[in-house]
This record gives sequence, C-alpha cells and structure tokens, in this order.
Amino acid sequence: MSTSNHSSVHYEVSTAPKWLRQYVVGDVVGEGCYGKVKEAVDVLTRERVAIKIMKRVVVKKIRGGEAAVQREIEILKRCVDDAPALLHLVEAWFDADKAKTYLVTRFVDGESLAALVARLDKAEHSRLPVAQVQHYFRQVFAGVECLHKHSIAHRDLKPDNIMLGAASHAVTLIDFGVALVVGLHDAASAASGSAAYQPPEKMTSPDSASDFDADVWALGLCLYQACTGAHPFELCAPSAMFDRIARADIDFAPVTDDSMRAVLHKLLAPDPKLRCSARWARKHAFDSDLRVSSRRMRKQFVAVGAVPSAFSPADLDDLEAQYRREHGLSERSGDAAVTATTTNDDSDGGGGGGGGAVDDDDDDVDWQPRGRHSIPQTPRDLATVTAAAAAAATTTTTTTPASVPHNDSSGGRKKKNTCVIQ
Repeated sequence: MSTSNHSSVHYEVSTAPKWLRQYVVGDVVGEGCYGKVKEAVDVLTRERVAIKIMKRVVVKKIRGGEAAVQREIEILKRCVDDAPALLHLVEAWFDADKAKTYLVTRFVDGESLAALVARLDKAEHSRLPVAQVQHYFRQVFAGVECLHKHSIAHRDLKPDNIMLGAASHAVTLIDFGVALVVGLHDAASAASGSAAYQPPEKMTSPDSASDFDADVWALGLCLYQACTGAHPFELCAPSAMFDRIARADIDFAPVTDDSMRAVLHKLLAPDPKLRCSARWARKHAFDSDLRVSSRRMRKQFVAVGAVPSAFSPADLDDLEAQYRREHGLSERSGDAAVTATTTNDDSDGGGGGGGGAVDDDDDDVDWQPRGRHSIPQTPRDLATVTAAAAAAATTTTTTTPASVPHNDSSGGRKKKNTCVIQ
C-alpha cells in the first residue's frame, strides 16, 4: 500500500473496504447541509467519481429539501454530456433500507476558483495571469450559456462552485442544489443562493427579477474576484453590503486590465436590461489574440492543486480482483489493465477534493446488480420513490441479469431494497 508524503498522498485501504455497488469508497471530500460527498473509484472502469450521500431524515428536515434533491437530479440529467463545463451525472439511486439517496458524478481532480484565489492572496504574487482568467471564464461563460439554453438558472454561481482541473485547467460548474428550470419549477418555493452574489434587482424588486440576469451578475462578481483576489463587498457588514448591492456600488479601480474592466462593466450593469448575456460574454468578452490554445502557454499558468487518490493502482488491482471473484465476473485480461482516472481533467467532472482516512460512518451499501450509467429519464419525487420502494420491500429493482449475485456481509445472499430514481 502507498504511504503518505507531501507530493503524493495515499492512505492504506482497509482489509474490509467500503463499497457502494461497484464503487470502492474513500474519504469525505465535501460536506453540506444535505449530506456528504465522498471520493470513490469504479473498480471495473477505474473512473474516479464523487458520491453525494444524503440521508432522507436530514433532507426532510430542510424546507423543500426533497423537492430540491429531485430538481438537482433532473437538472443534471438535462445537461448530461451537453457541455464540458457542466457537472456530469453518472447515476443516482435511493436505498430504502438505509433511507439514503446517492448521486454519483464525475470527479474533479483539482480545486475551486475560491481556493486558488485564496492561496494566491497569501502569496507574494496575488493575481492570476490575465490569460489564465480568460481561459477559465470562456469555459464558465459557455457552461452558463448552455444552462440558460436549457432554461436552467444556476442561482448560486460563486468561486466555490467553479472547479478547476489540475492538469488541463478545465472548468466544471458544480452544486445545482438551488438551481431550477425557469417556467417549470416554482422559484418562490426554492431556496436562494448566497446573498453576497445577488444582483441589485433582487434587493429592490425580488418578485420580478430574472434568475438568468442574476446569474450574469454573479458571473461578474466571480470574474471580479479572479482579477482582484477579493469580493467587492467582502469587508462590509451585512446591512451595508445589501445597501451597496442595491446601489451597485462597485469600485472597479482594483481591476488593472482595461479589457477585463470593460467586460465587468457589461456583466455588472446595474440595469439588468443593459447587462450582457452569457452567450455574448462567451463570444465577445475577450480579445481573441489572448486565446489559450497550446499546452505550452498553459505551462505559464499558476498551478492548480491536485487531489490525490485514496487508492493506488495496486490497491485497485486487488480490489477489482476481489470484486470479480465475489460476483462471479470473469477476470480482467492482463493487457486490459488500467489505472485510476479522472475523466473530467480533459473535459468535465464533478465532486471536490481531499484525502485522509476512510470515514467509518454507515454510508456503505452492498453491491446491487443493475445496468451501469443507466440514468433514468423521468425524475420523480423522492417521497414517491420511497413509497414505491417500501411497497416492493421483498423485491429487487435491477436491469442486469439476476445471475450476478448480491452478497451480504455474512457471505449469504439477500436482495436489497433499492430503487432507481426515476
């Protein structure tokens, strides 16, 4: 097993690794009000994923929580494979025995824009190169343009939700917990995003404000932070901050690049009718001469921190062999061996980053046979899913042959009460 050092951190895999279906689960890499996010690896494909684990008892305590989870799954499915900068949903299911919902997304091997900016702020050179900022925000603008094309408003755009790939500097927009489909979902019943990123019209006329225009304003604040290292209102008390937002009182002097300042004036126009769209920003925001198209130019970028995997290739070889033996699968041929990958580092991804010892809470579920990557096409309310699963407590929902066994921890066979979220 691998040992820890500064440049490559691994922790030893337990003799009894935690499993969720074909995924071997590692450490917690993120946590929010709905639940935890853990790193995992599909032992059959070696794809790194992030698994968001939400306990139903916790979700139900949050006002509109179950509806929010349903919306998040629906929105992730609407944009699957449509834009590299959007989080990619691999699969989702509800386990009635454990009363938990699991969302599996691709893993981002990198850090958030907020973390990168904060790290630079502590260093001698506290600004990102202009070309690097432009490279990131062309991708951000394209991702938001895609969302708006699908009538989706993100509603919580901020540097914490802009993930950056360590090797390719690819961008992934994450956290669709308060996103909605405009015209389909009721905005009044949905939670709002971070207050510091709300536009002036949300302060003065919240009922008539457009969520699309609000997204563009938030993009402007994100770009401002990438350029200056600070939020324009970060030193304000809450009451003063809301007053300055309502007056669109932003000091553009810290933005030293003229082209960036011009773009920011369009993104942060106080009147939403004069604010540019994400599409305009993607097509016209930056000087085409500064496009970053070569790896040679990217080498001049500030490095993005990588997220080391919890499992070494040797660990995964052993775990895959164990998994195949226990479930009656043929062994992988010697020339087909692969190493753990993070798919999004070349295109898109999901999940956060981190390392450490495996968390020992009760989030593991024995493997349940069903078709891989079979994302259901019609989402249903989690309460409906729960009721359906409870009514079918003596059956198992599968889409793969029943000849692949499900083994419980004692070595016997039993059927788990799981239900695909449809």
